[in-house]
Amino acid sequence: MIPAVMLLQYSAPGAPPVHWNSPQVVVSIAAAFIAVAATALSFWQAHLSRKVSMMPVLAFYQKAEGWAIKNVGQGPAMNVMFYNFDNKNMLVNKILLYPVSKDEEVLFANRQVFRGANTLGTVYKDASGKVTYRTRMEGHGFTFSEKSLFDEHKDAQHETESNYTEHIRRS
Repeated sequence: MIPAVMLLQYSAPGAPPVHWNSPQVVVSIAAAFIAVAATALSFWQAHLSRKVSMMPVLAFYQKAEGWAIKNVGQGPAMNVMFYNFDNKNMLVNKILLYPVSKDEEVLFANRQVFRGANTLGTVYKDASGKVTYRTRMEGHGFTFSEKSLFDEHKDAQHETESNYTEHIRRS
């Protein structure tokens, strides 16, 4: 067995010896490092591309009939939980919604749900169920994140699965 140091010093018969710190070896090592880094970057970009292609984004807006949520992202929003906070940051309503498909609008026609609303929020997952997203609308500001934007575990004054669902319309 030939030690690695001797392999680096091996050269063709009649040629001058090549040492580990010679330009040929340094360039070869740099090329190998660049190839490994490019492969890793390619895999990371493919991962991000898959994630973005499935990412839902729920946006709030107001219509004449009431508040609405529209999925303006690329994938469906699963396990959607809607939150309504009053001006004292107390959770007023917590409503579980069915999945919201791409370009689908969910209209909350019951204005009682939003009485005293100061902050609206949603928590939902992408189609794979692996990534949780959050949206928050406070005043005229809209925030979208994978990180927590409000206390999702607060007890609501009205935890709703059916009380207001007859006032929820989908397009």
